[in-house]
Amino acid sequence: MNPKVTSFKEWGHDSSLWSHCFATYAAAWTSIFGQSFPTAGIGMWLFHRRICDLARSYKWQDTVLLLALDKHQLLLDKGVSTASVEDWNIDASLEGQYLRLDTLLPSKASPAASPLPTRGQRAAAQPNKGHAICQKYNNTTGCDWGNCRRRHVCSKCEGDHALPNCKKK
Repeated sequence: MNPKVTSFKEWGHDSSLWSHCFATYAAAWTSIFGQSFPTAGIGMWLFHRRICDLARSYKWQDTVLLLALDKHQLLLDKGVSTASVEDWNIDASLEGQYLRLDTLLPSKASPAASPLPTRGQRAAAQPNKGHAICQKYNNTTGCDWGNCRRRHVCSKCEGDHALPNCKKK
């Protein structure tokens, strides 16, 4: 019997378990569907690499794991087989919802020796703007962040419902 992951904490304190599970999922998916949908497989592996890269700079459980799970859910809702390589990219607005300066891992270098922040880090430093639409609200799990000041409206039609419930698909 295989154990089930029932909470975020069970994914561990680093990316190793998620990476192992996602690599197994991507390998199985591409072996079954890869010839019919080759770009989806390429996108999966690039997504995997990006998440592993982010896990080296940001806190895992409270930040990168949630971003990885939510982005993957957005793609499942859209249809993984129709996803292009670009669809697997994590755009700056979605990263900015998760990757904040306070979630950066402590640097081993002194602040003076630190490189300039990346575009994603600069976007993360932006305040939680109230005019932006909450992407987490628009996935199947919804937004459970109590301090979220983004708009909880449909990202397609801006109606008073989440994207999975949108009638304008």
